[in-house]
Amino acid sequence: MRRQKMNTVLLCRTCGKETAHELEYVNDAMTRATCLECGETLNRSIDVIEALSKEMIARLLTKPNRLRDELRSQGKWRFMIALPYRVTSKPYRLYRELSENMRVLRSIGRP
Repeated sequence: MRRQKMNTVLLCRTCGKETAHELEYVNDAMTRATCLECGETLNRSIDVIEALSKEMIARLLTKPNRLRDELRSQGKWRFMIALPYRVTSKPYRLYRELSENMRVLRSIGRP
């Protein structure tokens, strides 16, 4: 789950003029827009389970192609040598990813 912030100029409904706004995205969905002049914030909720599910499904569907590309770019011996380490380190990498997702969810006000 990625969290990004960007600045842009939008028409503020409170100020009534075009002002700088900070937009916050989680994955590709905008979750918050804040006017940097008056502080007015527009929150937009997202379905977290749906977002995580779509991300996981997309990664699972592309995994065979990503493995094939790695095999072609690294060669089979280097790929096979690295495979046991990758398999044994996967639980830690999953834990780290889940921890990061929970941190992002807490930062946007989700449990």
